[in-house]
Amino acid sequence: MPNTHLVPELGVEIPADLSPMELMTRAEAACNTVAYLQACGLEDEDPTPYDAELSAMITAAYAIDPNQTSKDMTDQAFSSLSIPTVRLVGSILDEFGVSAARSAIALRNLVENKLVIETENPDARIRLRAIELIGKMPEVGAFVERKEVAITHVSVSETRQKLHEKISKLRQEITVEGEFLAVDELKKSVMKPADE
Repeated sequence: MPNTHLVPELGVEIPADLSPMELMTRAEAACNTVAYLQACGLEDEDPTPYDAELSAMITAAYAIDPNQTSKDMTDQAFSSLSIPTVRLVGSILDEFGVSAARSAIALRNLVENKLVIETENPDARIRLRAIELIGKMPEVGAFVERKEVAITHVSVSETRQKLHEKISKLRQEITVEGEFLAVDELKKSVMKPADE
């Protein structure tokens, strides 16, 4: 196996408000590392009964309280686990995540089905509320306001032409009452001394 020379970065400050890494994220990263090391020649170890029991305890604790278990599994605690235990924890948590997603989908389907049943309720208020909630589902979108914006592209020359037409039209509409004064006469009348 080839030797790897690691050079640590010294003097890097660790933030005080650093939150603990979520156990699923930590296990996934560790499993990816193990897979990489095995691709580089690390020998595969079979899990012992102790590895199986320890991984079951860790994942059971995570199922009960994910936040506390993630806090308890510090870098030091997780790095003390054997490679088979890490792989088992990773595979169990991966399956746990898939099961949780399946459970969420099943729960959503149950809610949707119950709402459909409630649309046949004899009480009009319950029927109306069920229909309203079904209408608010993203797939239905009956009460979503949609705004359409139409963008028409016009060339610069067309825009100039329209602007000139509007200015010409405005000039024709302006009417001036009274007589026109020359610019010099206008200046004289505005700047007349008050005593005249």
